[in-house]
Amino acid sequence: MAYYALHEFSLMPWDFAALETDKKAALTAMILVRVEEERRERTKIKKNSGPPFVFIWYYIPKNKLEGEMKGRLFILLLFVMSMVACTNTAVTSDSSEKVPEKKVEPIIDVVQFAHLTKSELISKLGDPESTEDWVFDSANGQKYNAVTLTYDDELQEFMLIDDKVVRFTLYGSGQVYDKEHVLEQFGIDRSPNLTKVADTGSALRYQRVDKSMNVDDFWLIEGTEKGYIETLKVTYDSRYF
Repeated sequence: MAYYALHEFSLMPWDFAALETDKKAALTAMILVRVEEERRERTKIKKNSGPPFVFIWYYIPKNKLEGEMKGRLFILLLFVMSMVACTNTAVTSDSSEKVPEKKVEPIIDVVQFAHLTKSELISKLGDPESTEDWVFDSANGQKYNAVTLTYDDELQEFMLIDDKVVRFTLYGSGQVYDKEHVLEQFGIDRSPNLTKVADTGSALRYQRVDKSMNVDDFWLIEGTEKGYIETLKVTYDSRYF
């Protein structure tokens, strides 16, 4: 209000004080109307505009002065409240910088072997180094005709029952695993029902592992040197075990 009194009407505070009550009221009403109109205009400005200046004019009566000088003094207090205008390129909370995810060093994608037939496995990996037909005496009380195919100097072993891969075994040859991301290292997309059933420090075991429900059991045994894999058994169909 002080701004308009001074700049629009060339009226100083002491001039305003000298006005009659009805004239003060009329002038005040005019200024308030002008302020309200400009306030409405400012609401149309984009959000990235800074807030308007705020002016406050306090009226404080003054005690008697010397001699015949009497009156009232208006003290103009100007509070400027401004904020740095936001630019169109400002970063919002939704686009805040994210911490980059830790890079996972893959070892082998074990999901790709789930339920492959013997011919499909050979088509994918080539002829095995060895093939063994045998009878598997399962802990579930059943006996199954099984076939084992080996690859990679017999470090990779595939067990087939009913002509499908039901278990993959990897014998460690210097592979280092990251306990926090070990499933991802083997190409496994974690299931929402993933359950850790063992974590002894030297053995790590999960069940209901893969989101695609192709991996039932993941069992890793650590070697004598911490962080190195000794044996990994991935079971694709636990009904045979």
